[in-house]
Amino acid sequence: MKKNIDRVFKTGDKLHIKIDRTPNKDFYAIVEDVVNQDELLICIDNFSNPINRLYNGPIHLTAYHNEMGIFKMSGRKTTYTTEANYTYIGVKISKNYKVIQRRQYFRLKLLREVELVSLNGHAIKGLTNNISAGGIKFVVPLDILTGAKFTINFELGDSEYSYQAICLGNALSVDGRSHVIRAKFIELEDRDRQNIISGMFSLQRNRRE
Repeated sequence: MKKNIDRVFKTGDKLHIKIDRTPNKDFYAIVEDVVNQDELLICIDNFSNPINRLYNGPIHLTAYHNEMGIFKMSGRKTTYTTEANYTYIGVKISKNYKVIQRRQYFRLKLLREVELVSLNGHAIKGLTNNISAGGIKFVVPLDILTGAKFTINFELGDSEYSYQAICLGNALSVDGRSHVIRAKFIELEDRDRQNIISGMFSLQRNRRE
């Protein structure tokens, strides 16, 4: 797809960024501005910023758009400014970006207690495997039928969340004693998804402090 990223991105859009191919050097940022149709000015809090002023290697960007899906881009640093608790980095996109529709939301690996409440009020406990703004994967001690609906309660950082969800699939875990469940959040408004994304951002930052 042609550049013209000013037609796609706006101030406040969320980014997941890698500065090289290693898995331990990725972090979150937001779009501060779009410059000259092919350059993003990104804002990163200084607690999680792994890019130093002298770094001159490739920067790989993955952006998550609520309506258009996932964007994959690569670029090079053009500017670097630090103010108070934030750093602003200009990234000139070196290639036309690619849109990937298979997964709309980035998944964060997460080990947290989760509570499921069935429609008749029966509650069970489990452990999360990963979470995104679209759904959650978790492990529970009993099978859940595909298509079953329930309320799911969990925490991200200091915040508590409670949403309706539907089971998309299940599989027996490696130990053979529990079940791995994939579920999709339902009846979520945009503000609910933004709350989940904000919680993921906060948790990511805390992990790097």
